[in-house]
Amino acid sequence: NQMKTGYSKIRSVEVIGYTDRFGSVASNMQLSLARANSVKSYLVAQGISANLIRTQGAGSSKSVVNCPGPKSAAVIGCLMPNRRIEVSINGDM
Repeated sequence: NQMKTGYSKIRSVEVIGYTDRFGSVASNMQLSLARANSVKSYLVAQGISANLIRTQGAGSSKSVVNCPGPKSAAVIGCLMPNRRIEVSINGDM
C-alpha cells in the first residue's frame, strides 16, 4: 500500500532475496531467487506492474548476523535475520 500511495510514479523495483549459510551455494541461490520471485508475485497481485520489478537471488551473501557453530535449532534461530528480502524502489514521491 505504501508503494502505491507513497509514490506518484514508480520507475523500478528491485527485490533481492537472501538465505542463511546452511545449504549448498547452488541451493541457496535458487532459494533466494525463489524468495524474491514470491515477493514479486505478491507485488504484482497488489497492482504493481511486473515489468517494473527486477528480482535477484543473492544466496548467503551480505549476512546481517554471524552465528557460529554447527547446524542446530539455536543457530538456525539465530540466523533468521539473514533469511530476508530487500526491496528498493526508484520513483517519484
